[in-house]
Amino acid sequence: ANGFCAMQARHTTGAYPETLLTICLHSSSEWQRQGMRLFPKNPLEDSILDYCERYAVAHADIALFPSKHMFDWCVQHDWHLPPEKLVVPYHIDVKASDSHRIEKVSELIFFGRLETRKGLEIFVQALLEVSRTHTLPRITFMGKIGQTSEGKADAFLAKHLDPAGIAYSVVVDKSAAECMALFEQSPDSAVVIPSLLDNLPYTVYECIAHGVPLIAARTGGIPEMVQHADHLFEPTAKSLAERLRHVLTQGLSALPKSTLPGEAKVLWQRLRRYTPKRNFTPDRPARFVRPSDITICIAHFNYGDYLPDLLESLDTQSVNGFAVVIVDDGSTNPWSLEVFDDLAARFAHRTNWTFLRKLNGGIGHTRNFAASHATTDYIVFMDADNIAEHHMVERFASAMSIFDGDVLTCYFRGFRNQANSIDREIVYSYMPAGPCLEVGYKANVFGDANAIIRRRAFLQVGGFGEERDSSFEDWELFARMALHGCSVDVLPEHLFLYRHTDEGFSRNTSLYLNHTRVLGAYKRSGPAWLGRFLSARFTQ
Repeated sequence: ANGFCAMQARHTTGAYPETLLTICLHSSSEWQRQGMRLFPKNPLEDSILDYCERYAVAHADIALFPSKHMFDWCVQHDWHLPPEKLVVPYHIDVKASDSHRIEKVSELIFFGRLETRKGLEIFVQALLEVSRTHTLPRITFMGKIGQTSEGKADAFLAKHLDPAGIAYSVVVDKSAAECMALFEQSPDSAVVIPSLLDNLPYTVYECIAHGVPLIAARTGGIPEMVQHADHLFEPTAKSLAERLRHVLTQGLSALPKSTLPGEAKVLWQRLRRYTPKRNFTPDRPARFVRPSDITICIAHFNYGDYLPDLLESLDTQSVNGFAVVIVDDGSTNPWSLEVFDDLAARFAHRTNWTFLRKLNGGIGHTRNFAASHATTDYIVFMDADNIAEHHMVERFASAMSIFDGDVLTCYFRGFRNQANSIDREIVYSYMPAGPCLEVGYKANVFGDANAIIRRRAFLQVGGFGEERDSSFEDWELFARMALHGCSVDVLPEHLFLYRHTDEGFSRNTSLYLNHTRVLGAYKRSGPAWLGRFLSARFTQ
C-alpha cells in the first residue's frame, strides 16, 4: 500500500495540489495470495492492507499497469480505478540479443523464487512424471527460497525429489546479471518459468532480452511477452510434463527476437512528457466550511479535573467563530459540579458557548442531547478529558471544504498525566485506516468520536445509540453510517490528545456487550444469517 497516506491526504485535505500522484500495480497482496493459492494467514491485518492498497489505487491520479493482464485482473476483481489508466511495461535498459535453438537440452533451470506462485510444485510434479519415461538432464533451481503449500521450498524439494533419485542443485542469492552470465555459460540449458500467476515477470523479461531459451506458463502477462506456442504451456503439471517431454526429445526452438525492451523504453519516455487529460489541482473547494459552520459537542460527567484543560485548548484555537455546547450529564461529584459552574462563568463572554445541565442519561444520550442544540451544518464530538491540538478546528474545517463526504475522523496521540499538568507524555498513537467494512465488525478501523460529522447525515442515521451498559458507541455509529452508505474517511493528521485513564468507560464495561453493540450494526444492515455468521466467528 505504498502511497496510501499520501493518497488519503490528497483525498481528504487537498494535499499535494500541484503534484501528479501515480501508482504502479505490480503485485497486490490479494493478487499474490491468489497466485500462492492461500487464504489470508492474518485475516484482519491482511484485509486492512487490501483496503489500503485498493484505496491508494482508487485515489491516484494515474494508475500504471505493467501488463494488460493486471489491468484486466483489477477490473474483474472490482477494483475502483482512477479515470486515467496506462499500460506501460517495465523497462530493462539492455540491447536485445538473439535467441538460439537447442538441439539437445543438457540442463533444465527453474528460474524464479522457489514458491507456489512461481510454479515450483507443478514443476516438481512434472519432473516426477517425466522421470518415469525419460532420462532427465541436470536439474537446477535458481532463486530465493520461498514457501510452498508444504512449508519451506528446500524441504519440499528434498521430500519429493530425493526419494525419486532425481539429482538437483539449488542456486540462491544471485543477482539478475549473475544469473544471465551463468545462462550464457550453459548455451544448451533451457530455462523453465512455470508461474501459476504472474504480472510481467522480470525473469521472462530478462531471458528474452538476453536471448536465453525458455519455456513458460501461459498465465498472467507472460503471453504478452512470449507469443510463440512452442515456448508456452498451461500452468498445470500435466501440460508442463508434455512440454518437457517435447523439449527433451525434439529440442527447443529459438525465440523470435523481441521488440518489447525497445517499445517499453519509448513508452516510459512518453510518460515523462505525458500531459494529463484533466487538471489535478482543484480549482476551488467542494464547499467552503467556515469555523462558524461547526459546533463542538462535549459530554461531561464527573470530569472536573479534566474539563478545564479541554476548554482551554478550545479557547486558544487558531481560528474563532465555532460554537461549543457543553452538557453536564447529571454529575454527582461536588468538585466537578463546582468546576462546571466556574467554567460557565469564566467563558460567559463566549456568546456561542452554551453550558447545559440534564439528568443522567449516559454518554450516547448526552451526545445526542448536545447535538440537538447545535444549529450548524457540522458537529465535532469531544470527550471531556480530551485536549484539542491548536489547529484542530481549522484543519477539520479546511478538510471538510475539500472532502465531499459525511464523516472525517483523524489520528490522535494518547497520553497519561495528572490533571492540569503540562507534562503530557505520549504513550501511543492511534491511526485508523478508514471504513474497511470487512474488518470493522472486529476492529475499530473507523476512528474516535472526536471527528467532524455532517449534522444532516448524523440525524438521518439516528445519532448515537443510547445503551447505557456498554461502550464503543462511536465505533458503532461510524460502522452504521458506513453500512448505510455515508461517506466516511480519515484525515491523516494528529488533531487531538486522548487522555488514557483507568476509569475510561470502555475499559470498565463488558467487552462482550461492547462488541455485541458493534455487531448489531452489521446485523441490522444485512440478512439475518450475516449476524449469526459474524457472531459465531467472533473471538476476542
